[in-house]
Amino acid sequence: MLSGASAMLTGNLSKAVQTLVDLLDDRNANVRRLAACGLIDRSFKGAELISLSERITRLEENAK
Repeated sequence: MLSGASAMLTGNLSKAVQTLVDLLDDRNANVRRLAACGLIDRSFKGAELISLSERITRLEENAK
């Protein structure tokens, strides 16, 4: 069940990001602000996860 849900989320990720990008041009300033904050927040979190994953991989390789 979780793997199916995870696959669905992953499969729709590009669409969700595109929705946020599209909202950057919304007429409502609050919608634009929330979309911008969402994109920035998720970008930093993604970069942090990639960095942590790389660090863990290096640590695991050094521990062998």
